[in-house]
Amino acid sequence: MKKAFIVASCIELAMGIVEMCNYEFSKKRIVLWVFFFIYFINMLMNKYVKAEKISCVIVFILGILLYANTGINTGIKASVYVMALKGIDSKKLLKCFLWTLLTMVIVIIIGALFFGYGDIFFWIRKENGRVSKICVCLGFCNPNRLQILIYAILSYFLFLYRKTIRGLGLVIIMIAYFFMAYLTDCKTGMLLGVFLFMTVLIIGRIQADNLVDILMILFLIGLGSMMIISFLAVENTEKGFLMNCINEVISGRIDQLGEYTSKEFYNLPYMENWSLFSNRNNRNGYDMGYIYIFYYYGIVIAAVYLIFIVSAVEKARRRKDTLGIVLIAGLCIYLFMETGYYSNYLTRDFLLITSAVVWWGKYEDAISVGG
Repeated sequence: MKKAFIVASCIELAMGIVEMCNYEFSKKRIVLWVFFFIYFINMLMNKYVKAEKISCVIVFILGILLYANTGINTGIKASVYVMALKGIDSKKLLKCFLWTLLTMVIVIIIGALFFGYGDIFFWIRKENGRVSKICVCLGFCNPNRLQILIYAILSYFLFLYRKTIRGLGLVIIMIAYFFMAYLTDCKTGMLLGVFLFMTVLIIGRIQADNLVDILMILFLIGLGSMMIISFLAVENTEKGFLMNCINEVISGRIDQLGEYTSKEFYNLPYMENWSLFSNRNNRNGYDMGYIYIFYYYGIVIAAVYLIFIVSAVEKARRRKDTLGIVLIAGLCIYLFMETGYYSNYLTRDFLLITSAVVWWGKYEDAISVGG
């Protein structure tokens, strides 16, 4: 069943990537429930300590409450999937994810360039209708979706091969990444690439006993800052000078919170429309990820999600897994600006998967840098 788990996970990831090209699977719900059944069987085959059993039951019940309020089953499936990962060879799973991502991105790009699959370019227009800039999307619905996948490929690659890749190989990877970030004109992807490469290079050369403690403190400060900005952004009040400056830096994403993103007039994402387990009127889509998970999934599920992320970083700190902390931090920063990987497809939620792998800690010695 472990092989079936990995195969189902990769197929779910592939389906999630295809839907980033605005393609809808007609039998998606049936297929995903079949995958859930496979994950559930794998979970039942594992042995858990009492605390793990209690945590799983609590989160599963919260997932049921989310489903009752919204019809969203992600909370139910995520709790089962994360628990099932305990018995899975995480290194093998990550390798399969990496090759699935690479294969799907290459196939879609080839399809766009040579077989007319989707659009090659993405035009950003001003209010007067004139084109302000052109960037590539290469078959995906927009350039940001493509860049999110490129960043995920980079993260998984570093997770697996950072200790074996050296010199020229790392330079080639850096050039390839930044070339794609330039083509997609994705500022977030460019900045996160700089963050990831610089941080990985630095921590690989620092031999300090308290390095993981410093990284943990920086992670908490960064996460706290992003949460504060997000909460201030969803107050339906006039924004001050500082928030307006932040809005400019993050490409007007705070202004976008006042827009309806579908033909039906669902609730806007302001805090007044948040509830414990969300509701069926919260259906608009927005880029600022922390706002989106509180708005779309409810306060309780969002809090559980973030607690799990922080607990994974804490476990990495105890094991002196500096790279685990850095990779989770990078994806957390990406979530502040984008929601493209936060999805009903579990394995496309790269932050959840990375955190779960770090949380269980069974990915051998090839991953940790400096510890």
